[in-house]
Order: sequence, then structure tokens, then C-alpha cells
Amino acid sequence: MALADALSRMTSSEDPPIKRLKVKVHQVFTQLSDSCLLRIKDATSTDSELNALKETIYNGWPEKLQDTQLLCRPYWNFRDETCMKDGILMKSSRIIIPKAMRPEILKTLHEPHMGIEKTKLRAREAVFWTNINEDIEDSVKECAICQRHQTCQQKEPLIQTEISPRPWHTIGTDLFYLRGDEYLLISDYYSKFPIVRKIPKHQSTSQKVTTLTKQIFNPYLSLIALRTIPLSNNLPAPGELLYNRPLQDKSPKKIFRPSNSHTIQPALLQRQESQKHYHDKNAKQLPPLSAYQNVTDQSFPSKTWEQAPIVGHTDKPRSYTIFNSEGKELRRNRTQIRPIPSPSNYMNQVQVQQQHTVHLSTLMHLDNQLATTRHKNHHRCTTNRWSTLQCRWPP
Repeated sequence: MALADALSRMTSSEDPPIKRLKVKVHQVFTQLSDSCLLRIKDATSTDSELNALKETIYNGWPEKLQDTQLLCRPYWNFRDETCMKDGILMKSSRIIIPKAMRPEILKTLHEPHMGIEKTKLRAREAVFWTNINEDIEDSVKECAICQRHQTCQQKEPLIQTEISPRPWHTIGTDLFYLRGDEYLLISDYYSKFPIVRKIPKHQSTSQKVTTLTKQIFNPYLSLIALRTIPLSNNLPAPGELLYNRPLQDKSPKKIFRPSNSHTIQPALLQRQESQKHYHDKNAKQLPPLSAYQNVTDQSFPSKTWEQAPIVGHTDKPRSYTIFNSEGKELRRNRTQIRPIPSPSNYMNQVQVQQQHTVHLSTLMHLDNQLATTRHKNHHRCTTNRWSTLQCRWPP
């Protein structure tokens, strides 16, 4: 047993760390199948951009961006992460997908229909190419299933109506459902006084609604005449004595204005401005749509979005006429229709690239000698050797 003094100590018998340790990739773990990897390898060999990247990785990256090939410049910022193994290009642990296979990979990534961010997170685990985030966004936006099951659109800014000068000058009507029954609502714009009447089932036609409205306002014409005739020269009509205002009948009369109308009008306007202020906090103006534009219409009560082309605008704001899937012409508000995204330029470029790739593959089969030469060159660069790489160390 050897003992060391307090000053010198015994030197370690272990070898010092090796400088410039050379590391070689032995195995790549991926979620893709062997057949998919083989197709990626074949598509990579016919991709001009990835072939240029192969050549740059094999010969070594230049010291300046200006000296790099134009096709390889998008990979400059992560050049230290790119490598090649068995004819497949990698960015760290992610496979660089050639252009011909990107639509297929996008379809696989978005197969669960999880949305843009979830699809991006799924792609970051296995695959990569330049502008992959933009391509994922376009692919998700153009997905027919996702368009069908989208959420409701954001509300638009409130459109204010004109303040009514007196009671029953302006009224509004609407139909609504409650516990399976249909009701007619009539409201006075000045006093906000509501009148609600139940509509018999399966009778909510325009004729039935008109008849019901007439019954509300003119139930007993003889009683109205009796209540609106003055009692004497010094006494007003019974209805005016009861309600402290003249009642309206079929005969023309002077328009009655409440004595406090000069204070009611500003108060109603202030209330309306306050409602618009709080309503517009979470609202935004939706872009206008053009005639014959392809859109999706939100159907009720399923709240799914079905494709329906626009026929044209109406004379009302934010109102459009469309044709639904059954061929019926309907009127819809802007919040109930959503434009269908047009096909992205990337997908058009991919189709052209696929046609060009098919044409090249046909020429390769016709020329056996060219195919043999390409196979030899591809086999030569299957495995990178450190003895053939040019390593540049920082000064």
C-alpha cells in the first residue's frame, strides 16, 4: 500500500480527457416505420434541396453565409445540428422530410385533429423542414373536419339603434323557444315594455304570427273606442284618467309626448352608450365577404359548420344570403358564416414538385446507365467517414 505525503499526494493513474473527441452516430431512434424511412430515403435522393444539403454536410459548411449554396442557406442557423445517416438527413433527433413527402407527413401529424399548437408539438418530436410551422398552420386551417367543428366566432361591435322619441313609436319582434314551446316577443323601444304570447305548435308561419300580433294590439275595437271618447267638455276620456295619458285609437290624434321626455332621452342614450362600451371590449369587426364566395354556415342546434356559397348581400348591415346544403336560400348574420381558407401557395408548389418528381423518375427508368451512376454515388455517401470530413475549429 502506497501512502502519499500531505503536499504531493499520489498522482491519478487515469488518462486525461481526450481533446476533440470524435463521435459517430450508431443508431437513430424514431417513431416512423421502416417502410416510411425507406420512402423518405428514396425521396431524399431525388430532392434537389436536400441533395445540395448532403453535399454541403459532406464537404463541410463554409465559414460565411455568402459562400453557402442558395438551397442550403435556410439551414445555416442550425448547421451544427444537421447530419446524415444512411442517406437520411437529420436535424438533431428529427428527420428532415423531403418536399415530395411533406403533404403525407402533414396529414399524419394532423390525423387526431388536435389543432395548430398540438400539431406543432407533435411535429417537434420526429420531423423537420424549413417553414414547417407555416405549413402546419395552413394544413390545419384547410382541414374540412376542423372547419366543420369549429367554435363560434367572436362577437362583433354593437350597432346602436336610434332612440325612440315616445312610447310605441318603434317596436321590435322576435321568436324564441323555451322548453320546447315557441313564443312571440314584442317590445317597445322607448319603455322596453315586453309582451309575450305563446304560439301553438307547428303554426309559426308568417300568417299566424301576423294574426297573433293583430290580436295583441286590437282585441276589442269597441272597448277601445269607449275608453278613448272624452266624458265631457271638461273631463278627458276614461283611459286618459286611468293611465294619465291619452290612448291611441283608429281616429287621428295629436301625438302625445311625456312631460319628462327631456330627461328620459339623455338617460336612454347614456344607458345605450354604456352597453356598447362593455359589449365592445371583447368584440372585433369581422372582415366583409364578397358575393359567390365559398363559406361555411353554422347550423343549429348542432352548431356544426357546413359549406354554403354566398348569394349576395342584403340591405341590412352584416346580413348575407346563402344556399345551404339542401339548396335552400337562407339569410345569415356575419357571425354565423365563416370564409373557407383558399389553398395555400405551398400546397400548389408541392403538387408541381410531385409532378416534376414523377417526370424525373420516368427519365431515370428509361436511362439505365444514369440510374446505375446515381446508385453508385448514393452508395458512396451512405456512411460518412471522419477521415473524409473537413473539420474547422474556431480560432
